[in-house]
Amino acid sequence: MCMVQPVADWSRTSGPVAAVTDPDIATLGERATAGEAAWQFDEPVIAVDEDDNEIGEVSRAGAHNGAGILHRAFMTVLVDGEGRLLLARRSAFKRLWALAWADSCAGHPRPGEGVVEAAQRRIREELGCSAELQSVGSFIYQAELPGLGSENELCHLLVGRATSALDPDPAEVDEVAAFRLADLDLAIREDPDAFAPWLVESLREFPLCALSATETFE
Repeated sequence: MCMVQPVADWSRTSGPVAAVTDPDIATLGERATAGEAAWQFDEPVIAVDEDDNEIGEVSRAGAHNGAGILHRAFMTVLVDGEGRLLLARRSAFKRLWALAWADSCAGHPRPGEGVVEAAQRRIREELGCSAELQSVGSFIYQAELPGLGSENELCHLLVGRATSALDPDPAEVDEVAAFRLADLDLAIREDPDAFAPWLVESLREFPLCALSATETFE
């Protein structure tokens, strides 16, 4: 069995969403500035075709301008001991979908970097923890925020468990909460704009990903 250190005390919230109650996590946004957000520091990402074959390198900013350039990305969903999805609400400093509930962590592999390796790196950088991950699959989505840019990604979905306590970076994460899968689906139906489009699309493509991850990692 994979031993997982609890990420927070979930007991104070009995509703469909259990929010992190650690005060150092609940007030993340007060301790960061926009200049610290990772998207401010441009770096190359990997342009790909629809079969995930590499075409070349493109700047991260360029990949998200206009309608976007299809590029390789990943999203991770960590699952707690009760099978709930640990989702991060994106910080107010994000270029795209600021303050939307998204995933546990997302990002882009650097040239020459594997998807799992990149995901573990970003989990350490954004969530301040380590995690065991496994690949579920991939999907393509495109979504645009007029005047701000687009996501146009071949996105690899990874699921797993945190193996140490979370210490999120407030420049990247506004808050973290645990969502039951069925209630998350209902919340998305009621207020889709509160959620990032790649999360919505991932649940359409892989609706049982969290449950399968719970079984695999126990």
